[in-house]
Amino acid sequence: MLHKLKENLPVIEILLGLSIFTVFIFQKSLTSAILSLIFFIYLWLFTSIMVGKYRLKNFIQLISFSGILVSISLFFILGVEELPYPENAIIFHTEGITKSLFIFFVSTVPLIVINRAKGLPQERTLSQSQKSESSNLEVYDNEKWEEADMEDLESGNFEVI
Repeated sequence: MLHKLKENLPVIEILLGLSIFTVFIFQKSLTSAILSLIFFIYLWLFTSIMVGKYRLKNFIQLISFSGILVSISLFFILGVEELPYPENAIIFHTEGITKSLFIFFVSTVPLIVINRAKGLPQERTLSQSQKSESSNLEVYDNEKWEEADMEDLESGNFEVI
């Protein structure tokens, strides 16, 4: 049973960190929320290395997911403001929205790079197969061809390549 706990300890730490992050966000304490999130990411990193469960892909996904959470939180804390009068009025602050979109963009770039890296071996095999197909085509000697003049082109018997 202790072995199962050691294996699941990194996951438990991340869930605990996300719950504490959520509590701080509902208290509108963005700084404390981000600091707790960073602390629990480092705790997860240290524990997963010690347990032998560390994978770079999981770490990048965790960092990206955390950045997306921070950007969404930043959007609702700094980008949107509800006014008491008129009833249910909402004001959007462009500075807060810009900050949250920038963090969202920076956080999603590693996910795009990881998914792009997955597809590269397939693309390499396709390009190699295309190269082998193109090498099987006949190579034409330029001396065997003559240039078509305007009369030949206008006659309709020839196509421009």
